[in-house]
Amino acid sequence: TVLCMSNVDDVLLELPLRELNGFGGKLGDQLIENYRIQCVGELRRFSHQELEEMSLGTAKVKNSSALWMYEACRGICNETVKARIAPKSYSCGKTFRGPDKLRQIKDVENYVYKLSTELSSRLISAREKYKQTASTLSVHI
Repeated sequence: TVLCMSNVDDVLLELPLRELNGFGGKLGDQLIENYRIQCVGELRRFSHQELEEMSLGTAKVKNSSALWMYEACRGICNETVKARIAPKSYSCGKTFRGPDKLRQIKDVENYVYKLSTELSSRLISAREKYKQTASTLSVHI
């Protein structure tokens, strides 16, 4: 996502940590569990050296990770923006919580059918529009 610099603070200060690419795995887990960091903006209170001490891995990896965190929480990213016309993946999902939980097999079958029909429609469209064909299908229940 590309933002104007004038909007970076507004977005990053309250952005949940896991929402920023790179903070979804072990690093994000450690920052949340050990340092109680919830939002990206909270990282700004740490110096580069402190972020290095909080990082995982070898000294070289820690230094690189700390620099990346220091810049990321300030909206600095030097990666090249890559134009992408066709999507890399297609998905279709639904989460059922509380009273909406699927309790009977027929309900599960019904939603699997609905979701697979929707995904099939998207894949047919992608084949026509971008000449893409699916190579992998993953189902998560």
